[in-house]
Amino acid sequence: MKQLILVITLIISNAVGAEESTWPEGSAMWTGQQLLKERDRYQRLSAILLDQIESHLEGQRERVALRSHARAFDLYREAACEISGVATTAGGTWPSTFAMRCERGLAYDRYWSMKNALNCIRRVEGSLSPSRYDKLQCLIQTLNVKLY
Repeated sequence: MKQLILVITLIISNAVGAEESTWPEGSAMWTGQQLLKERDRYQRLSAILLDQIESHLEGQRERVALRSHARAFDLYREAACEISGVATTAGGTWPSTFAMRCERGLAYDRYWSMKNALNCIRRVEGSLSPSRYDKLQCLIQTLNVKLY
């Protein structure tokens, strides 16, 4: 809930047109604003990479599975980071700030995973015998999909 309040406050303060933060540097809200900007940047970049990866997939089922995986990751990130923020037992808006730090970190990791998946797929496509199987293995290896 506190994370939601932080995000809403940050969105409103950004919508008002204030490019510079009105919060004191180093405060929970100022830090949260910086982290939110970085998280959003990595999410935008990841969305572009997701579209590019999808364009290399051959079947509808593969594309649906990839999109489903992306939605599940977003839900995981939100829930895991909320726990991370709450677990700090910090006061004020700091739990939300720590949750946002977690979200920024996972968004960053996700961006690099997606970038590596796309690079892997491109390598497979440039090989002498590219296969659909090998392209899909790029997703499993780089997007941290566990096989049981």
